[in-house]
Amino acid sequence: MIGSRSARSRVLLSAGALAAVTALTAAPVASAAPAAPAYTAQRTVLDDAGQPRAVAVHRTTGTTYVAVSSGDGTGPGVLTVVDGNPPGVRASVPLAGGASDVAVDEARNRVYVTSPGNDGAPSSITVVDASTGVVLQQVPVPPGSDFAGGARAVAVDGRDGAPYVLVGDQLRRLDPASLLPTATLRESEAGDVDIDERTGAAVLTFPGVSTSGEFSYVGFVDLSRFVDLPAEDTAIRGSLDSVAVDDTTGRAYVVRRGTVVPNFLTASFAAGGIEVFDVASRARSATITVPGDPIGVSIDATSRTGYAAERNGVVGVFDLDTNTVVGSPGVPSPAALASDAAGVQVATVGPALVRLTQAGSTTPTTTTVQPSVNASVGNLGSLITVAIANGGGGRVAFTADGAPILGCGFQPVVNGLSYCIPERPFDRAGEVVIEATYSGDDTHAASRGAAPITVAPSTDPFSYALGQALRFLQLFLVGSRLP
Repeated sequence: MIGSRSARSRVLLSAGALAAVTALTAAPVASAAPAAPAYTAQRTVLDDAGQPRAVAVHRTTGTTYVAVSSGDGTGPGVLTVVDGNPPGVRASVPLAGGASDVAVDEARNRVYVTSPGNDGAPSSITVVDASTGVVLQQVPVPPGSDFAGGARAVAVDGRDGAPYVLVGDQLRRLDPASLLPTATLRESEAGDVDIDERTGAAVLTFPGVSTSGEFSYVGFVDLSRFVDLPAEDTAIRGSLDSVAVDDTTGRAYVVRRGTVVPNFLTASFAAGGIEVFDVASRARSATITVPGDPIGVSIDATSRTGYAAERNGVVGVFDLDTNTVVGSPGVPSPAALASDAAGVQVATVGPALVRLTQAGSTTPTTTTVQPSVNASVGNLGSLITVAIANGGGGRVAFTADGAPILGCGFQPVVNGLSYCIPERPFDRAGEVVIEATYSGDDTHAASRGAAPITVAPSTDPFSYALGQALRFLQLFLVGSRLP
């Protein structure tokens, strides 16, 4: 995902889920509630035949990457790159070993794709330039019993760019430059992985054997020591599937598939849902009942919105703060999805890519970044102002070269302005791109803006202390402007 940074913009679709989507003949599910509010859809037909397995969105550029496997999953695959307005297929990257999952490292402008392997080509991990679609590197996974099933899920730690890959029975941390493993941990039968950069932990799902009542569970890994963390109350009856982490709040959203519950003479069907876990305490905190049997989940922390692809042809839209469903637009045969502040991209069987955005009389907005700085290394006294033209309420997320700016989280918009005062100094000289993403609200559209600043080398040994003093003064002044 993320994933992409925090609003994890990717979702892994398991082989079982893919079969269910294709067949659409499993046990009955509850009917979907009418969609409210209404959504508009833009459909892009993908040139490459096959089954979409995963989707990721580059939140800075809006480019979407779709991992497409062959129809039966045993042949070659392709990474399809969709961009533009109206959207269109910009590039197709062939993957001889098939396609399993995709994740974006926005800060370093890289895309990681996993291939499970087949009779004609080995399992591999491929790195693609996010701007050009050119393959930068491809590393095969060694054969052997420890690597049965090949490379599956992938997630990127935005703090250092390290990719984490589920390969066979292992969770591997890879060196971003060489793609060689720097740490391994045995995690038998793990299905998906995502990273919580807030707590420095990986969250894994263990799907269980089937959907006939067995227990599945969620696991947690300390990334600094690369060891399993103890957890209680993470076993859930049913099959757990994909996971998406909101590392602004430290919550993980896990798909629980619908479950066939055997009785003495008959069997009943228990609807699925989204299980919410607090990563710090490693405990389940809530259950979101979505309108159907979910097969994938994606979240966007900026707009505080989550999306669940449902096997019965709808996308459940839920509020991340209240854990309530707020919409259920229809999308026939969804297979995978990814979201950003503007909406959600749903890959469908066909294959095609459908972008859903909330309909209505939303006012277009413009986000302008206004850094009021002559920044230097070690200096904290850098106030960044964002002006939202035609804006209303909502929040603004700040990043520097694609990474969140500590202390700036999601800042409110007041009288068309939002402010960011970093908690940490710049640690290197050179150009840094400051980007602001405005979430929009019910009547105002989301928008993005960016501006470069030049960070000068530090020549003053007292700059840090002076920067701290200036930062507290700016906090006081900004606070006086808020109601």
